[in-house]
Amino acid sequence: MQELAVYYQKRDYAHHGLREFEVEADRVGQLMISDIPDTHTLLRTVEVEERSDVYMRMQFVNWTRSEKEEIHPADVEHKDFEAGDVYQTIDGRFYECLFLGWRLMS
Repeated sequence: MQELAVYYQKRDYAHHGLREFEVEADRVGQLMISDIPDTHTLLRTVEVEERSDVYMRMQFVNWTRSEKEEIHPADVEHKDFEAGDVYQTIDGRFYECLFLGWRLMS
């Protein structure tokens, strides 16, 4: 098992819905590690077998009842892990979720 820190996009940075898809498509893959304090909130840490499991683990339907009751950051609007969200490995590497796959951030 490995522990990952999960960062969700803040409400003012995240965008949802088809009208904003083109804007989002332009931003995904452009995020820098130095941007994270302004654009993302540390939601929680999770333990997963493989790093790629973080996507399914962070879908709201897979959260435990206590997780659903406890996790409500004021500046995060969405509940499911999505393109633009980020996880950090224990060795300090950051990965951004893309529409297909992951990007090691710099």
